[in-house]
Amino acid sequence: MLLYKFDFQKLVQILIAGWLVFRLVRAFLYGKPSLTRAVLIWSLFLFTLFLLYRTFEPFVFIPDKRAIKANLIPLKGVMSMIENASKFDDQTTQRIVFINIVGNILIFSPFGYLLPLLEKQLRRFWLVVLMGLGISLTIELTQTLLAARVFDVDDLILNSFGTWLGYAFFWVGAQVGGIGKAYESLAKAVRPKALLFTILYIAFAVLAALVIFYYGYSAFKLIPQG
Repeated sequence: MLLYKFDFQKLVQILIAGWLVFRLVRAFLYGKPSLTRAVLIWSLFLFTLFLLYRTFEPFVFIPDKRAIKANLIPLKGVMSMIENASKFDDQTTQRIVFINIVGNILIFSPFGYLLPLLEKQLRRFWLVVLMGLGISLTIELTQTLLAARVFDVDDLILNSFGTWLGYAFFWVGAQVGGIGKAYESLAKAVRPKALLFTILYIAFAVLAALVIFYYGYSAFKLIPQG
């Protein structure tokens, strides 16, 4: 059976080109950003691309995926991995389990830290965690179409906890005099309509992904499937 492989490289090229255009437009309209904010914003952008690669690779889609059932029981997979790791005195197995669990937590912690750091309106615990959950849920729902992935509610829990952990580090830093002042200075350096431009770019990114998928899959369906 032939499988459709999404052209992630083309998407990255479009996203980077679009990102540069958006940044140039903002610089033209509102002046240059502070260097610190620019570095953090670019770091968040590149990290998001890395996250998409890690969660969707190898980008092979099965439109009618029915063979693998989703895990909808909270912590079932986590407890099963821990139980299996404890049965075997095998450091390799234990390391894989540890990386799997801790990795799913830590990979979302940058969102919990950087989002409230860059945008003062997002400095609410529940809002940041909700955004982390929303990002994780979007990824998990998309993974239901991937050949090598499956929806797992444990990932939602671990990712949300990672977002909370990142926010906790931000909150602790905000309570320290010098660091807290640096946070406030960084927040005051925000240029007008930052959230609006962010929403517009996200809409652009989603549209680009859908267009690439549509045209790529339309060409794929013309290939004899026998």
